[in-house]
Amino acid sequence: MDIALQLGFLDAGVDKGVILLDAKLSALLADLDGDGRVSLGELRTYSFTELADLSFNASLEADLPVFASIGAFSATAAATPRILVSDSDLFDSTFPDITFQDFDQILNFSSFDAGSILAMLRSLSARLKEMGSSSGFNFQVPFTGKRLGDAVDLGLDFIDLLSGVSGDPTFNGAQSLGVKLAEALGVDVSVINPFYNVASRELTYTIGYNKNISRDIGFQFDAALPPIAAVDATGNLDFDGNVAFNLTFGIDLSPISAAITATGDAPNDGNFAGEAAINVTVGSNPPVIVNFFGTGNSSIDDLVADINTALASSGLAVKAERDENKLRLRTTMLSGTPTMRITADAGNPAVTALHFPTSTDAFDNIGNHVFIRDQSLDASLSLAGNLAASATFGFVGLTGGLSAGGNVDFTFQPLNGARIGLMDLYQLITTDIAAIGTPSLTGSSHFNVDNIAVNAS
Repeated sequence: MDIALQLGFLDAGVDKGVILLDAKLSALLADLDGDGRVSLGELRTYSFTELADLSFNASLEADLPVFASIGAFSATAAATPRILVSDSDLFDSTFPDITFQDFDQILNFSSFDAGSILAMLRSLSARLKEMGSSSGFNFQVPFTGKRLGDAVDLGLDFIDLLSGVSGDPTFNGAQSLGVKLAEALGVDVSVINPFYNVASRELTYTIGYNKNISRDIGFQFDAALPPIAAVDATGNLDFDGNVAFNLTFGIDLSPISAAITATGDAPNDGNFAGEAAINVTVGSNPPVIVNFFGTGNSSIDDLVADINTALASSGLAVKAERDENKLRLRTTMLSGTPTMRITADAGNPAVTALHFPTSTDAFDNIGNHVFIRDQSLDASLSLAGNLAASATFGFVGLTGGLSAGGNVDFTFQPLNGARIGLMDLYQLITTDIAAIGTPSLTGSSHFNVDNIAVNAS
């Protein structure tokens, strides 16, 4: 049996699944007149439901191997994930036993879906469009009074092709996003190179985007040409060219969770004196006091186990873990925007021995998991136009034509392949464009006065 599956942001399927259904129907005929037999007369007199006592039993066993791959990554590389279903009686009130076996790699995709990823791509396009207003694009376009950023739109227009008329995404998961990006950009999916790094949990796509620029922009000439003065021209200059934009779009598939890490190392042997008490608030729920001791341990891992036992007893969707030698608390519930607050008395061992803050908050959302890197831009632009003009030469009026032109080559190179989070991108664009890349501009321009006529007064 083959079945298509959607597991979070992963396009998956069942290949050669096996479902075994064992059903049995039993009917016991009743001897209603007590003569030890069921006669033809009884069959005619009584209804079937009166004569027969029916029983139906059915059991189910299913083994569904799950397959999924992205680029070189295969979910079956270490072991084949399987969905196992077992039910000894389908018609009783007990729910079937369902086991997800070897799903560790697949679960990394569970916190994300196509709608949230499309929203992040749209947000990225909006951020890049705003780059034109940054200081990195403050270069003046000759004869126009305009900045380069005023004339160049860096928005990723192809993002619109990733949604249908309703605005919903045309892709369902990681693999189909790669296909739709390739279709939108007119390239083979191998150019997009969807890649999942198991160690870092990063899912990346390579995007190369070419955009034609064609705009009419006004003419402004305020340079002095003694003894000619008061140049007044009418018309527009054509600003044309091509912008090639390259970047890697990435998603960190680590669980979306709020995490709070201690400010210092935990005791090496996992022991401390006294009882630790931490007030933990998850989401909009009331705070819960978590109490635990640190005695009889031999390692930090033993201490982590003690804390997790206390957290489980409290009913909180929070787990303890270690970050090298520091303790960390992390939410475990599925939420798009998890939040957590902890508080503790300054003199409590939770603060003095385990180095948790006396009060701190943490949150997470999908925007913290989306990033770009290797972003670069190359633009080749030309400027040309013919305008009607008038000027004064001393007391003499002149009329004629002006022709202006030039070319501009603009590059924007990344800094050491640095990874930039989507949440940080807007702030860097507006305050520190140099943290994103290094802009440079080369080119030339010319200005000619043609067909001069003297206006005698």
